[in-house]
Amino acid sequence: CKIFGIKVYFWGSGSGEDTSIRGHDLGRLISIKLLIKKWFYGFFDGIVVYSKKHHERLKSQNVKLPIRVAQNTCDIDPFFKIPIEAVNNRNFLFVGALESVKRLDTLIKALSRVNSSDWNFNIIGAGSQKKYLQDLTQELNLDDKIRFHGALYDEDTMDFWHSASYVVLPGVGGLLINEAMAAGKYVLATSGDGTGEDLLLTEDLLSHDVNESDLAVYIDQLFNLPNSEYINKCLRNRKYASENLRIEKMKNEILNFLMPNKYE
Repeated sequence: CKIFGIKVYFWGSGSGEDTSIRGHDLGRLISIKLLIKKWFYGFFDGIVVYSKKHHERLKSQNVKLPIRVAQNTCDIDPFFKIPIEAVNNRNFLFVGALESVKRLDTLIKALSRVNSSDWNFNIIGAGSQKKYLQDLTQELNLDDKIRFHGALYDEDTMDFWHSASYVVLPGVGGLLINEAMAAGKYVLATSGDGTGEDLLLTEDLLSHDVNESDLAVYIDQLFNLPNSEYINKCLRNRKYASENLRIEKMKNEILNFLMPNKYE
């Protein structure tokens, strides 16, 4: 886009460089895409990316243009109203597209292996994997534990957010992480470009190649986490969201890039 006479280039970093988390060999396609990107760079005065990971990729490619990181976010203000409470249930929540890259099948298989049966999992969303995931749930005799609610939005999801203790995203990261942090929930997620990436470099982070056995052990350990530690993590998540993930923060990063020192 061209703003205030300055040509700014934006290309989302979640568009395919990291093939290992997508399970497909896209090497040739990615090489072509990167060549196109480099050709485009010459037309612009600067680059805006939404993750530090993407910033590092560009530097490794010897891109000389000024680069500003404006961390990816969405409207998270409604989630700050959700009270942070001690664990009084073991409710898991997923909100998003039911696609293979989200790896919900891995999570469902892991939940079938945990030692405790005192848990529930609400899945909100639609996608090509829905029938497969429902069949898997039935095959593992988890119909009474896992519930599919279809696509819901905004206020229709809030009751689920209030009742959830853990928000899960075992596959490709996304804005669900930002919402979960703002809600003051314990997050189990893989690293997502621009979505709480600094904070997720902790023990809350699941690796991209996590398997159901290791994940089941992780969840069993989570169930034994003292309430004080659980609440501290939730408070930390909300604090991080408040300071780093508001839309105003992203906007100011971009404006300060366009007009330095005016929008600090």
